[in-house]
Amino acid sequence: MKNNSPQQQGFALIEVLIAMFIAAGAILALGIFHLKSVQNSQLAMQRTIATIQVNDLIDRVWINRCNSDYVDQVFDDWDSHWSSSDVDHLELEDDQVAIQQLLSNRESSIETIDSDMKKYAVNISWVNGKVSVTDNDELQQNFNYYFQIPPCSVA
Repeated sequence: MKNNSPQQQGFALIEVLIAMFIAAGAILALGIFHLKSVQNSQLAMQRTIATIQVNDLIDRVWINRCNSDYVDQVFDDWDSHWSSSDVDHLELEDDQVAIQQLLSNRESSIETIDSDMKKYAVNISWVNGKVSVTDNDELQQNFNYYFQIPPCSVA
């Protein structure tokens, strides 16, 4: 029979406790990475929606580019269309209504960068609800898009 000295008793228990702490730390790190992944996925989806909305604005501006003072009028129509909290008038499907509501507290603006060259900047901002409360700087998200419209050519 083997006689263990008093210095070696309980050594296996300490090894198990250390292994448990390492495993718990690894699982906690994986959980944090997963939460950040969900947050970034939500932000990517919101940016995609903002991109779709800006492309809709550009399409509307292109259609009306031969009218005088068209940009402000087109922007106002576009902004009231996408900013409305009552999305029933948009004639969207149920899943499209849910997607539209992902940009909470949405605000938009347009700025003329160069009126001669017809260069514009559109800004869409919203509150990202998936960001933790401690990340106050990241609650408000901004999406800036710059575009230029070619001059009107009447055939």
